[in-house]
Amino acid sequence: MTYQNSTQAGSGKQKLVEREASRLNDDRVVEMFERYQRDLYHFLLGILRDDSAANDAVQTTLSKLIDQGGGVAPDSLRSWLFRVAFSVAMENRRRHSLETRHQEQVAIWKSAHRKEEMANEVIREEQAEIVRRALGQLPPEQEQVVRLRIYENLKFIEIAEQLQIPLGTVLTRMRSGLSKLKISLGTENES
Repeated sequence: MTYQNSTQAGSGKQKLVEREASRLNDDRVVEMFERYQRDLYHFLLGILRDDSAANDAVQTTLSKLIDQGGGVAPDSLRSWLFRVAFSVAMENRRRHSLETRHQEQVAIWKSAHRKEEMANEVIREEQAEIVRRALGQLPPEQEQVVRLRIYENLKFIEIAEQLQIPLGTVLTRMRSGLSKLKISLGTENES
């Protein structure tokens, strides 16, 4: 192993030792937890205005104390904890704000979609009523054939059998009825 590789390996071990040394031992964490938990909770409750969110933020803050608090000087530990708690609270509020905005946007989209569906349904109903009225204006024999074909979905041969008329008559009545419907509905130039 070369000197440079040996130095790099030693540097990695040193960083690991420093990181482990910066972690607080269990007794110290329990002591800090007991000492500052209540004050942190009230501080966070004042910011977040929600008991559950404040409790979660206290736990997150104390978790950061365990991971990062070992390197903090004992006389500045309290202020460090409150700075961390404030950071946690602000992140919580940003996340909550984003979630709220997202939920509002989804609600607006759903409302607009519902209104659009309702408008489309009204339009379909109006169009169906116009077609029903136009159908009612056809001569009875043409109306009967068109209704059997469209509403009962019968084949032309079935209509002929049901009405006991020739197939050619059924086809003629259908063609004549549709032509009159096109004129009545103003769609003669659309096809």
